Amino acid sequence: MPTVRIPPVLRPEAGNNRHVEAEGQTVREVLENLVESYPSLRERIFEGDELPQFLNVFIDGTDVRLNEGLETPVDEGATVVLLPAVAGGESNVATLRAVLDGFNRHDLDAIMAHFADDCVFESPRGPERWGRRFIGKDEVRRGLAARFEGIPDVRYGDDDHFACGNRGLSEWTISGTTVDGEQIDVRGCDIWTFGEDGKLARKDSFWKIREG
Repeated sequence: MPTVRIPPVLRPEAGNNRHVEAEGQTVREVLENLVESYPSLRERIFEGDELPQFLNVFIDGTDVRLNEGLETPVDEGATVVLLPAVAGGESNVATLRAVLDGFNRHDLDAIMAHFADDCVFESPRGPERWGRRFIGKDEVRRGLAARFEGIPDVRYGDDDHFACGNRGLSEWTISGTTVDGEQIDVRGCDIWTFGEDGKLARKDSFWKIREG
């Protein structure tokens, strides 16, 4: 059956468990089953019949709000992650600036030091509507390395960053020349999610498409 990962702030209401198995075929059913076992969790993970604004729910790295919300299907054996918004502010912005600096130095070790072990990277290009998804620190590192291999002189400039709770945004101009000789000079952004430990849990990248 599905497993729900309980963040530290909610563990007192969940018997101090880090992980709880809960039955259900949708997010709503899984969370309803969870609060049947731990009734005091209800006011923390539901606002009426919906998710509260400051609670994010992920299934295998994807925010359910980007799918069908509480009606998102949950596979047998899936992990449902509860991630309440936490204070971030300037410390999270400093992390985003440090990551960008690592990109401009092409320093993968410095970049990956800011990522959680179970992080997710969704690239701006790929075969799916979300681009291409890399899951886990090793895969994310491989995906980011491909950027440097494909655009050896890649650089990010004209950047701006902000963070609120456990979400962040970085805007930048990416420039460089691909190994095929294509010149790149476009605006883009990263949408970030911070984990409960302040590490980067998710990077979702977008680039403008120039025409003409």
